[in-house]
Amino acid sequence: MSSNNKRIVKNSIFLLSRTIFLTIVTLYTLREVISILGADGFGLYTVVFGIVAMFAFINNAMMSATQRFLSIAIGKDEIQEIRNNFYCSLFIHVILALLVVVLIYLLKDYFLHKVLNIDGYQQEAIIIYHLAIFSVFISLLQVPFSALITAYEKMQAFAYLAIFEGMAKLAVVYLIVFFDYNKVIMYSLFLTIISVFIFFMHIAYCYINFKKVINAINFKFQRIKLMIKEMLNFIGWSLIGNLSVVMRNQGANILLNVFFGLVVNAAFAISLTVMAAIGSLVASVSNAINPQIFKLYAEGNFEKFHSLISNGTKYYIYLLSLIITPLIFCMEFILNYWLSKYPDHTVLFCQLMLIVVLMDSFSILLTTGIQANGNIKWNQIVTGILLCLPIPITYYLFKINFPVNTMFYIFILVSVLSIFTKLYFVCNLTKFSFLRYNIKVLLPSSMIIFINCMLMYALIKLIGMPSSFYEFVLSSLFFCLFGVLVVFLFGLSFEEKSKLKFFLKKLGKRLN
Repeated sequence: MSSNNKRIVKNSIFLLSRTIFLTIVTLYTLREVISILGADGFGLYTVVFGIVAMFAFINNAMMSATQRFLSIAIGKDEIQEIRNNFYCSLFIHVILALLVVVLIYLLKDYFLHKVLNIDGYQQEAIIIYHLAIFSVFISLLQVPFSALITAYEKMQAFAYLAIFEGMAKLAVVYLIVFFDYNKVIMYSLFLTIISVFIFFMHIAYCYINFKKVINAINFKFQRIKLMIKEMLNFIGWSLIGNLSVVMRNQGANILLNVFFGLVVNAAFAISLTVMAAIGSLVASVSNAINPQIFKLYAEGNFEKFHSLISNGTKYYIYLLSLIITPLIFCMEFILNYWLSKYPDHTVLFCQLMLIVVLMDSFSILLTTGIQANGNIKWNQIVTGILLCLPIPITYYLFKINFPVNTMFYIFILVSVLSIFTKLYFVCNLTKFSFLRYNIKVLLPSSMIIFINCMLMYALIKLIGMPSSFYEFVLSSLFFCLFGVLVVFLFGLSFEEKSKLKFFLKKLGKRLN
């Protein structure tokens, strides 16, 4: 195994550990928060904080852009360019954060009094809104430091930061019980304070570990001016794609609020939490692979560049299918065990959102390949339009009394169409083989997903739906055992099987 592959595996383990820890904490705290705040209180927090969080889509665009430029410079091994990119990014983020805060504040009355259905909660909503504005400001300033850590592939740092963040959020759940003041406001306040601490921890880590980049401010104004222009161009087009994802999630949140009320908002918030928990697993692996994709492109090593995108996608779809399949089939049991009480529609919402995560996973590294090239304009426009389509379509369907779950079926369809859209662009920009991707990734991955679904269905028919946590764990392990066998038999090529056998024999000799 090459040093780069070892680094990817090591970083994936760190990021997956981080994600699993945060997922456990998030799912546990969500149950307690819903119990403490109530469905209406939790729905209020979700819809108000969600309105401001719409603007956090800028974070994703800025993060991917900054990481891309830093990783390309690191791939070229040019410290001055790394330094220039970091300070360009920091300057852009400070200006942008100020502009975003002003914009969100000016839109306050429009959102709180004309858009949202929050009768009786106006005062709480105003305070939560202001706290959310400050959180967005802090998160934008944090991006250059997070991108620097990611570009240098110091994923262990994220694992340690996650431990602090998770434990802090866990402490908040128990802390708000002791406050007589409005618990929704206190919960929002404490989460904002945590975000401030995380921000300063990022700064401290970068200052200690990347002194060559942080401490030496030495650049030419003309060069910085050109780099800012190039970076802003990339960021500008990236914003379209990230905005479309926000419109899909937060736009849906608003539509559900308008047509069905706060209780359905709470159900949707639970499904988004489940989606985010599993989606963060996808992000963990992509964050471990992305720097290598950028660096291989910068080096001009296109054979390994294409191979890493294809194999990275395929192997992770295999892993994700082993995780998601039992969750989908046993979702009712999971929610009963996890939350005890939950709003109507929550089971179906969560199941369908997990399918969306699985479909989106097919194209996540294709997006990275397009970003490595830098020519992202038309990809962002086309995929942005695709991802925005569910909102007007769903609005029309809700107006003519279609059921609430219609929205999620449209999400799934759009996610499937996005795979082929991104595949078209990455093939044209990087000479990627459309046929090769279909043969090496889409066909085997789709087959494995289908077989795993049939396997899980047969297992439930044979032994029944689990009635205890012990039975769920046992049936999931039994499914995973057969699922791994299915992957080996049908998901790997002859060459991949030979390499795996050789690796296992070598590992066996070391252990002996």
